[in-house]
Amino acid sequence: MKDLADVILRSFPNDERMGFFVKPNLPSTKLGKVLNAFTRLQPGDIIAFHLTGGLLSTDSIALTATAVHYDKGFFTYEDLKGANPQGKNVVVQVNQNASLVSHSLKADSAEAATILARVLDTLAGQEKAPDLEPASYAGFSKEAVQWLEIRDEVMRTIDLLHERFQSGKLSLLEYEEKKTDLLSRL
Repeated sequence: MKDLADVILRSFPNDERMGFFVKPNLPSTKLGKVLNAFTRLQPGDIIAFHLTGGLLSTDSIALTATAVHYDKGFFTYEDLKGANPQGKNVVVQVNQNASLVSHSLKADSAEAATILARVLDTLAGQEKAPDLEPASYAGFSKEAVQWLEIRDEVMRTIDLLHERFQSGKLSLLEYEEKKTDLLSRL
């Protein structure tokens, strides 16, 4: 599978106002709060996190290279099937013990929940995408291979947007704007 850490670094926003932090901009005081919540994680494990709450109580969601950690446990990206924002929460569908289980992640706002759901949907889509054999790239330059990988990621993202449009989560206008924006990056 593709390195999901790179996908997280590209898709996770860095917005202190909304409580989103991504490497290399992880403030040490806020990172300390996350590490206190998830004692089994090391500072180097955390790629991005979302903090909610205030001075006395905080909740956090931490993304590592392999899993999402939150106040009630964790799940791996391999088991992640999709995410939907519901108010200030993100309901995540995870395959556990051969059945779909829902996890509810707390976000700071409805807007933050929407952003977090989008990132998790992107990660779920990345896990479902098959890897291309490295041998098939043997005749291409490094730049050409990178462009092909970017193109494939853009196309997978457009497919995810189309699924969201078909399920009524995106309007036609939003879908077309996002698709045009993605295609303009190629």
